[in-house]
Amino acid sequence: MNKEKIGILHRHWIWADKIKLLLQKEISVADLHEFNEKNFSNLIITPYGIYMFIWYGLLFVVLEGLKQEKIIIPDIDNEIEEIYESLRLFRNAVFHIQNQY
Repeated sequence: MNKEKIGILHRHWIWADKIKLLLQKEISVADLHEFNEKNFSNLIITPYGIYMFIWYGLLFVVLEGLKQEKIIIPDIDNEIEEIYESLRLFRNAVFHIQNQY
């Protein structure tokens, strides 16, 4: 992997990490007990929900980059495989218009 690809991957990691920090800040002030299955759609339009979905989408992009470059992080490789498909779906939901709400 050349330096430019490492830089691009690192940039996406920084973006994801900054959004995660905003999410953590929202978690500290959010009242998540008010949300349940019936009003879940309300959660996704709160700052908490927005940051969560964007973070998951950006995190997938980083994992996808690692996979494309055949970079394996042994300590977390199993965890990456467990969440990879779910994060892909989040990325799709955030960055691609879906047929259903």
